[in-house]
Amino acid sequence: MRNSEGSKLRQQLGYNINEFRAHLTTILQEYETRNSNHTIKNNKKQQATNITLVPSETPVQALIVPGNTYCIEFCQQIWQLSHHSIRLYPIRSPTVPKGQERVRIIIHAHNTRDEIQFLVNLIQTPLNKMTNQPSTEETGDDIS
Repeated sequence: MRNSEGSKLRQQLGYNINEFRAHLTTILQEYETRNSNHTIKNNKKQQATNITLVPSETPVQALIVPGNTYCIEFCQQIWQLSHHSIRLYPIRSPTVPKGQERVRIIIHAHNTRDEIQFLVNLIQTPLNKMTNQPSTEETGDDIS
């Protein structure tokens, strides 16, 4: 679309991407700080400490969640927590190098701020479970 409607959609998409990345970056920084001070159960410390957001300015975002099994479990938790409304897809080795398994997240222009916030809160929940911290969903806090 090259008209004003297309311009508005591209602008909204850029805003949505920036909003998602800003909120998730904050969550990941908090997680990393907590994680450096806690031991994660089930010997998943190595995997969990490497959870990162891949640099991208495109609608396709990726969250590195090392380990095929853990990456699948992470996506399943989001699916269950969202009451089957948000599906994230694991990209596993050998498609990507071992230790670089990731979750693919697509941001759209039609996503609302509340939807983006909901997704970030959902992502926060499995991270908090790894360090036994209450999630935004559990406490009712808002990260905005």
